[in-house]
Amino acid sequence: MPQNNFRPNGDDTPTSLFRETLEDQFVIKAESCYRCGINCHKNIYEKKSDGGRGAFRAKFDYEPLNLLATNLGVDDPTAAWQLVQRGDNLGMDSISLGTTIGYVLDYNERHPDKPIMNGAIFGNAEKIMALVEDTGNGRLPELGHGVKRLSEQCGETSYAMHVKGLELPAYLPETNPGYPWAIAGGHMTMATFMALVMEGDTSMDYWVKAITQKGLYQVRDDLLGTCKFGGLSQKMALAALQVEGNLDISFEDMMAAVRRAYLRGLAIERKQGYDYSEYTLPEQVFEQPNRNVQTEPFVTREFFAELQEKVWAVFNKEIEAL
Repeated sequence: MPQNNFRPNGDDTPTSLFRETLEDQFVIKAESCYRCGINCHKNIYEKKSDGGRGAFRAKFDYEPLNLLATNLGVDDPTAAWQLVQRGDNLGMDSISLGTTIGYVLDYNERHPDKPIMNGAIFGNAEKIMALVEDTGNGRLPELGHGVKRLSEQCGETSYAMHVKGLELPAYLPETNPGYPWAIAGGHMTMATFMALVMEGDTSMDYWVKAITQKGLYQVRDDLLGTCKFGGLSQKMALAALQVEGNLDISFEDMMAAVRRAYLRGLAIERKQGYDYSEYTLPEQVFEQPNRNVQTEPFVTREFFAELQEKVWAVFNKEIEAL
């Protein structure tokens, strides 16, 4: 998981925020969105002396907990729920907020003699909370504008964790060269974010196919309005179309529609002015691969340049035929 601006330390400090650790101090109740069968988030309550449920504290799920806690060097459970709760109550997206604050802390660690904003560094929960408050209340527009603009203002872009200006979710970029071809959130429209963990393949052929033949089909759930983490099978998706939409189509037609939707989204990006050079990863991935990532670094400049060429060869041909 990400620590200190997506640079895992290779130690066990995040275990202080594991569920089995928190259960000694809090009551944890798994919850789901309305009518969803997946309990993505965990409601955190104070634990009374009799073991019963006390005051509600925060809603934890993967992105807020990691990006507003471990990725900021915060491992204390109380500080973690306070940061997550305040971000929620101020109506801010935890991915954009946490990833941009991570950049601020990283910059200040690198420049102790000339820090920015309030000088917060990794692990300083009090100052990090002040950044959250000031951003949510409009007092730090430079942070509120996101990590791309902030890093350009600071003149140090290599460790700004974004792709095409959109902050990265809590999956390490060293493990996912498919990020650049997501047409919305990095883990929402290109299902390659867990591919390395699940399958362990670092070959060029694998990643070209993962992006052009598999990952993009995550867009299916946008068309259907179903949960992306529910693991809906293709058979169930077809049944849902028949029952809810009175639409009887073949598997091939459904997948062709999904592919066209994705390609049109990609084409719209290009028409909006995105340049090929923007379909890349943070420079730090190429310049300073993190040796604490268990897999041997494979996303080199040479690997990624070849990947770009082969992926665009597939997509551009199909975009031209739309």
